[in-house]
Amino acid sequence: MKELPIGCQTFELLREHDFCYVDKTELIYQLVSVRRKYFLSRPRRFGKSLLQTTIKAYFEGKRHLFEGLAIDKLETEWVKYAVLHFDMSSENFTDVNVLEKCVERHLELWEAEYDISAIDDTLAGRFQNIIRTANQQTGRGVVVLIDEYDNPMLSVLTEEKKREEFRSVLNGVYGCVKRMDAYIHFVMITGIARFEQLGIFSGLNDLMDISFVPQFAHICGFTEQELRDNFKEAIDLLAAICQMSSVEAMAELKHMYDGYTFVPNTAGVYNPFSLLKCLAYQQFGDYWFASGTPTALVKAIRRYEFDVEELRKGHVQVKTLSLPFYDDDIEPLLYQSGYLTIKGYDPRFGALTLGYPNAEVEKGFMDCLLPLYVTYNAKKLDTFVWQFKQYIVSGEPEEFVGLLQTFMSGISYDVVSDKEKHYQNVIYILFRLIHFSVEVEYRTSRGRIDVLVTTEDYIYIIELKVDGSPEEALQQIEERGYAQPFASDPRKVFKIGINISNAIRNIDGWKIVE
Repeated sequence: MKELPIGCQTFELLREHDFCYVDKTELIYQLVSVRRKYFLSRPRRFGKSLLQTTIKAYFEGKRHLFEGLAIDKLETEWVKYAVLHFDMSSENFTDVNVLEKCVERHLELWEAEYDISAIDDTLAGRFQNIIRTANQQTGRGVVVLIDEYDNPMLSVLTEEKKREEFRSVLNGVYGCVKRMDAYIHFVMITGIARFEQLGIFSGLNDLMDISFVPQFAHICGFTEQELRDNFKEAIDLLAAICQMSSVEAMAELKHMYDGYTFVPNTAGVYNPFSLLKCLAYQQFGDYWFASGTPTALVKAIRRYEFDVEELRKGHVQVKTLSLPFYDDDIEPLLYQSGYLTIKGYDPRFGALTLGYPNAEVEKGFMDCLLPLYVTYNAKKLDTFVWQFKQYIVSGEPEEFVGLLQTFMSGISYDVVSDKEKHYQNVIYILFRLIHFSVEVEYRTSRGRIDVLVTTEDYIYIIELKVDGSPEEALQQIEERGYAQPFASDPRKVFKIGINISNAIRNIDGWKIVE
């Protein structure tokens, strides 16, 4: 069993050290064999850097690295080109000075490589000079690779002044790809945000966006067949250590890490970062989220008011996913960040159904959202969740509502508006964190149940009132017959009326009827 490439995102190192590599070079050949400018959007830690360094090694003519791979039989010339590779993935871009220094470091390396004296004071001018000189010295068009082009902008997503400063710098530098077209052979730009969303490549209209092209749907991430073909020994070992069959281990891997669909009507792919971590450490875990949710993303989410439960079954137009991140729709941000993915497509209306890709993402997203609604002691959360779960599965609504009241005492005055939806979201997130079947605004023939929770033995019908009374909430349950759809269900039904006081930002009373 070959060693798994944990922490290795460079193709040359991966091949030289004989790490396991899932062969994507046939798809890469389909890109590089046609002179074009490409753009690809995929979530963070999804193999974009490995893709870029593979393309880099190809254009540097390093055929020995590709021995035994699909492209070795397809390519016959192996011509060496000058490759200018911007890696924007690793910096913490706190201000425009950091951005300018990052760009300058790249330029200084290339100026030294091509023996260029900086004859222009601007970053864009120096980059143009490098492209022109590299073209003249090699006699061939230059290859330009920009990895995580949008990382600087996403770092300051909610800071408008810095965002505009960053855009000015990046427009100048990235704009060279358009201005120096006659000297360029190939371009690949990758990032999270679709390029039209951030307004950086406004003049670069000849980029081919392959993010939604079926042919390249699986150029990043692992398909199930690739998983079976390349990681059988690791999966068998994982199954043995976790005391399950290989079939059960595959099912759990699928439940945890599969489900990303970037092109409608194509097979899903596994998150490569989480999958490799799981197989290397031989235990299931939330590796993608443990690697850190970008602070800027959390700040951006605060800008939106949205129904948490609706996110997992929302419907959007295809064009919505290309809207700027600063508009009122949160779906483009969550889709391209990897928190939502395509679950269905209706070509008649051009409508996509979005949802969470897998269990790891849903749980991680709930963990990410919870601090937006309520402050809590993270060390005590596990104990709270365990107690909460025990009360629910054992049919003790009085106890779990009391525990919920304690938890909601952490709702801050500065993060809540006097809307029932806020409290509904808190309750929904809690139930999803403990993996219970929960729906908000559950539709019946006579209305919508605020919160419906079902377990193997119990059904909880919860109606919320804000600055009302528990009696009013129960009266609505009775008058609208919310329990009637479950009349023939053998499970025990609890009807729970809860009142929340805006004055104290918490539950101030509840009433339960069996």
